[in-house]
Amino acid sequence: MSEIDGNEYREYRKNRRPGDPYFPEGTKSEDEYFFLEERVFVWDKAKNATNKAIHGIDFYTAVYVFNDEFKLEDENSFVRGEARRQAVGEPMEPTDPKHPIDTRHSKPRAVIGEVEGVLFVVYVLGTGEFGKETRIISARAADQDEVSAYFDMKYI
Repeated sequence: MSEIDGNEYREYRKNRRPGDPYFPEGTKSEDEYFFLEERVFVWDKAKNATNKAIHGIDFYTAVYVFNDEFKLEDENSFVRGEARRQAVGEPMEPTDPKHPIDTRHSKPRAVIGEVEGVLFVVYVLGTGEFGKETRIISARAADQDEVSAYFDMKYI
């Protein structure tokens, strides 16, 4: 898969018409699995590359938000019949030393934008090849309102 340029992709999405594919022509869709302790995470490789180009966050980093015991979670949207959930939290070091944060893919604390360390992750829970799976849809730096809500809840 070729590298996805964030600016080109944003322009492509802006000019997209109904029925056009989600990714530019020639982009292959392929699932990638990541096992973290007892959980199974899955995402589309092309979507991960696009998310990294646009938001500076890859899904390898986003999965570590699920280690944050203070994360805020909500289920408030349905897209094409599936319940999408959101999590706001900080990517935490794993409790299992065999699963360190993989800095070959990103630098968890250095690349996170507006407020260092707090991410907003959209995901779907489902059943797949390995049983219960968490499918990552997108990840970005949390905005100020999300960060305020997170820290209000964390330090009550």
